[in-house]
Amino acid sequence: MIRAKYSHKNIVVDILSSAYQENCGLYLCVKRDKKMAYRLTKLMEYIFEICYLFGDIILSDDQQACACLLYPEKKKITSKAIWLTIKLVFQSTGLRKLILVCRGELTRRKIRPQKYYLYGWVMGVKPLQQGRGIGGAFLEEIINYSFANKRPFYFETIIPGIVDWYQKLGFELYHHEKMACEVFFLRKELPNNGS
Repeated sequence: MIRAKYSHKNIVVDILSSAYQENCGLYLCVKRDKKMAYRLTKLMEYIFEICYLFGDIILSDDQQACACLLYPEKKKITSKAIWLTIKLVFQSTGLRKLILVCRGELTRRKIRPQKYYLYGWVMGVKPLQQGRGIGGAFLEEIINYSFANKRPFYFETIIPGIVDWYQKLGFELYHHEKMACEVFFLRKELPNNGS
């Protein structure tokens, strides 16, 4: 497991852009037109930048998987975050989609816990490596990283068919909510409630 440096940005963006190319959920965030692949890449660049500011970005040792993680209590409104959001509007989402995303994020914040935790914003495995157990093994490393930092691990998915897989890995489905689509909220608490 490698804690990404800024110099890893292109590798991370490539992994995520290719991993989410067929994920219809992100198309709820990205303006739909002939430049969708470009817009998806710009969204992943934004996620990298925000997580670099307010979280961690982790790569697998073989650089075939990555995770963009946030420490929610560290996320602040800064001039750089505002600039990144303005760029996101023009390069990826458009204003209408950004408003939809912001509404969804407000709903999510009401559902998420009001405590310290590590949030898995986006995780992905290169498509040619998917189905080989890399994602599950990498996710275990991320959970161990979260626990080593004395934080439970939280994230969401909009893919109903994968919830069972996460539950087999020990995640608890603690909420689901109908927004622009069905969102499944998952968590893995610290062993023995952190004691």
